[in-house]
Amino acid sequence: MFRQVHEPGKMGLSDFTDMGKPGVTIANGPLVHRRYQVRLACSGGEHARVVLGGESYVALAEGLQNALWSLGCVPAEHRTDSLSAAFKNLEAKIWRQKSGGKNPEVPAGKDLTL
Repeated sequence: MFRQVHEPGKMGLSDFTDMGKPGVTIANGPLVHRRYQVRLACSGGEHARVVLGGESYVALAEGLQNALWSLGCVPAEHRTDSLSAAFKNLEAKIWRQKSGGKNPEVPAGKDLTL
């Protein structure tokens, strides 16, 4: 086993979790949502919020800001996953610009270079 030592105030971690499988419903329809969670590596302090819709830079920025206010501290480093949804959102924006706004979805394998 490799023991990890986390210094106080150094590392904060965050990620989105798809919450579709718990089966939350409103008015007999599924509630499509995710959970954004921030956790401090040393203390284990954490903050989570529900995100309606998908992963996005806005959801990340708002979630992180609210977490830092709630936790009362700002770690020296923040790590999250690659946030592929942010890149997908960017690809969709480029596609809309290139196609005159006709199709908000990016077709699989479509070249989106400018």
